[in-house]
Amino acid sequence: MFLNTNLSDPLFFLVDTGSQISIVFEKRLDVEADIKPTNLKVQAVTGDPVKITGACDLILYDGNKEVGKGNFLLTSQNLDHFDGIIGNDWLKKHSATVDYGNNHIITNNVAIPFQRRIEKSVRAAGLESASPTQVLS
Repeated sequence: MFLNTNLSDPLFFLVDTGSQISIVFEKRLDVEADIKPTNLKVQAVTGDPVKITGACDLILYDGNKEVGKGNFLLTSQNLDHFDGIIGNDWLKKHSATVDYGNNHIITNNVAIPFQRRIEKSVRAAGLESASPTQVLS
C-alpha cells in the first residue's frame, strides 16, 4: 500500500502481520530525520541479519488524512520491492483491523485500501498487466 509520510514522498509499504517491528529503507526518506541510535538486532524471516542504522518517528497519511504515528527502524539494506514494512507494533498501537474481505486496513476511522493503490501506481508507471497485481507477505 502507498502512504504519504512527514519525511518523504509516498512510500510503498508491505503490511506484515507476522513482523514484530516496522522498518523503512533509510534512503527513501527525503527530509533529514531525527534519527535515534538503537542497539536492536533484527533478522529477516530467512534468518539473515538486517542492518539497522537507527530509528525515527514517522507520521503516516492516506492522502492528507493522518492514519497514525509510529517509531520505525531504519535500514541501509534495500527491501526489494518495498520501501518499508508496517509490522504488528504499528498495527497494534493503532488498533488497526486488517479486513481481507474488503481488501483494506481500518485505523483511526480511515479505510486504507491495498489493491486499488497498487493498481493505480502500476497504471501510472505504464506497467499495467493483464492480471491484477498481487502482494504476498
